[in-house]
Amino acid sequence: MSKLLSAQPMKNGASAGFEAYEYPRWSQVVGWLIFVGCIIPIPLVYLVNYIKEFQKIGLRQLVRITIFLIICFVLIWSFILIGKTNR
Repeated sequence: MSKLLSAQPMKNGASAGFEAYEYPRWSQVVGWLIFVGCIIPIPLVYLVNYIKEFQKIGLRQLVRITIFLIICFVLIWSFILIGKTNR
């Protein structure tokens, strides 16, 4: 990360009959934007899919727990009613 922050402007040395050239600042900014635009979606897609899957699993477990509690409540209530009618 420190190398990224302390990076020098891009330059081409004089060679093959061309003069030395330093790329303009805007072209370096455009290059970084293209790089970031290609790299950032990878972790973003991962996070979105992870959150969606977690919500699905959480919803399924919530439904299972709710059904289980309803069944328990019905069974307990029926045992209470049966116990009262047998007395």
